[in-house]
Amino acid sequence: MGDIESFILNYNQCKIDTGEINIRGDIAVGRGVTLFSNLQSGRVIMPSPVQPLLRTTVGSNCNAEWTLTGSSDITIMGSQLGPQCKIIADGDSDGDSDGDEGSHLEELLTITLDFGIDNNCTGNGYDVLVSSGIMTIKNKTTMQQNLVEFDSSFANLVFIMSSCNDTVSILNSYNNAQSIEILTGRGDDLIKIGTDETAFDETIFAPIVSTVCADCKNPYHLSADMNSLFSYGNITGH
Repeated sequence: MGDIESFILNYNQCKIDTGEINIRGDIAVGRGVTLFSNLQSGRVIMPSPVQPLLRTTVGSNCNAEWTLTGSSDITIMGSQLGPQCKIIADGDSDGDSDGDEGSHLEELLTITLDFGIDNNCTGNGYDVLVSSGIMTIKNKTTMQQNLVEFDSSFANLVFIMSSCNDTVSILNSYNNAQSIEILTGRGDDLIKIGTDETAFDETIFAPIVSTVCADCKNPYHLSADMNSLFSYGNITGH
C-alpha cells in the first residue's frame, strides 16, 4: 500500500486459517499479508461468527493507532512498541457493550501484556497502570508511554513482566473481571493493588489476583479475592 493514513482489514466473513493475526510496524498478517508505511491508524474487524482461539499479537515496532473490533484474545509485546502505538480493543463484536456490565460474548477474552521475562535487563524497567478499561505502559528508560483501551469483554488480564525493576498498579477493574495474573521477572518488582482512598476489594472485582515468580531474586505469591490478601515480597495492597 505504501504511504497511507488509515485502512480497514475486514475479516468479518473470513476464517483466519493460522488462528493468528500479527500487527507490526509496516506489515499486518492475517488472512493475507498487508504492507504499508507511515500509517496513522488501522482497524481490524474480527471474523463473525466468533472464531475460537483466535489471537491477535501487536508488537515489533507498532507505531500507529490500531482498533481491534470483535472477538480475539490479544497479546501486546510491551517492549517492542513504537512511540505512536495505541491499541483500542473492542471485543464486543456487535459494538453494543455498555463498558461496565460485560459483553454479550459467551467466552470473555484475555489481554496479555508481555515484556519478555526471559530477556536480560537492559534498562530501568516498566511502569504499568490499569484503571478499568485503560492500561498505561511507561518505559522508565526512554519515558515513552503507550495506551491500551479495552472494553469489558476483556475480563482476563495477564502481565508477563521484564527482568528489570518493574511496577504494576491495578487501581480498579470492570465489575465482570474474571482474573488478573502477574508473572514477575528477575528484578525487584513492586505491585500495587487498589488506591490509598479505597480498599482494593471495593474496586478490584477479579476473583483471583495471583503473582508468581519462579527462579527469581525475590520469589513470592499473591492471592487476592473479595475477602483476603496474602502477600510475600515487595507488594502493597490498599
